[in-house]
Amino acid sequence: MVLHFAASVGPDSMSQRRAMASGYRSISRHFSTWPMRVAQSIGPLAIAVARSGPFDCPVQAAIGSVVGRAMNTLRPLMSLAPAPSSAPVSPSAPCKPSLAETRGWEVSVQPAFVPERSDPMARTWVFSYKIKITNKSEAPARLISRHWVIVSAHGQSDEVRGDGVVGSQPRLEPGESFTYQSFCPLPTSWGTMEGTYSMRTDDGEHFDVAVGRFYLVGPRG
Repeated sequence: MVLHFAASVGPDSMSQRRAMASGYRSISRHFSTWPMRVAQSIGPLAIAVARSGPFDCPVQAAIGSVVGRAMNTLRPLMSLAPAPSSAPVSPSAPCKPSLAETRGWEVSVQPAFVPERSDPMARTWVFSYKIKITNKSEAPARLISRHWVIVSAHGQSDEVRGDGVVGSQPRLEPGESFTYQSFCPLPTSWGTMEGTYSMRTDDGEHFDVAVGRFYLVGPRG
């Protein structure tokens, strides 16, 4: 995107004022509609413009105001937004674990890339994840079913539902833990997983235990 600014022109006529107002609205719509693209493409330029004040004409002041407001959105996006698809992912970048607790039930996840099962040249990345479920509550309950939401780097979302975990429906007394390991193949070098376990108490009460989002990260092909 190229922005052309005539900084030395003042609002000398109604048509000029209307034209400038239209230009300002267009710029504002661009920043509010495509903040991620702006953050990744012209963020550094916007920072330079915002820091180049003070402004000594109405057009410059308006531009500075628009850029200043846009930067309130750009700053967090530039630091937190995922890298664009063209940017390489370091092979040494670690997977990110998760830890969540619901009603005294703690679920920790430790994911890892499995190179011996993966073939990046064939667009196949395999990850393992080790999960530990701990009953820190005061009552026993049984894990009845699982629900996973798996998202690839392309934004494709898949949901997986099934009975128990690894063929088991463990019942945990207070203070007990259950640990298991499973695998997840992805068509991209990174993605995320999160979900819930459906639990049932001895009294027949059903409740869900959250599995916090964890990140699967492998080398690019």
